[in-house]
Amino acid sequence: MHDLENTAVTGDPQRQATDTIRGFVHQFWHTVHAWLDLASDDVLFVEGAEDFDVVSESEAVVNQVKATTANLTLRSPDVTQAIKNFWEVLEGNEGRKRRTSCFSG
Repeated sequence: MHDLENTAVTGDPQRQATDTIRGFVHQFWHTVHAWLDLASDDVLFVEGAEDFDVVSESEAVVNQVKATTANLTLRSPDVTQAIKNFWEVLEGNEGRKRRTSCFSG
């Protein structure tokens, strides 16, 4: 019998989707946590206005989740895009209290 553990196929590490998968898993667990924390009148929308949204009679909270090790500033592309997206949510959902949350890690 061969020791297959030492005969893995090697490839270009730049083509591995490790960071992408880490991001999906990070977003998934934040979404599960939000689902477990829902109040009785809350509704959870996955991939709605943002990665997940929690909507109740009184407000809508849109949540952007990023798995990053980079330093974030107000000029970071991910941050400016999140602000732009939230502005669009504000304009498109008048008459409802709106908030945004950003998670990174």
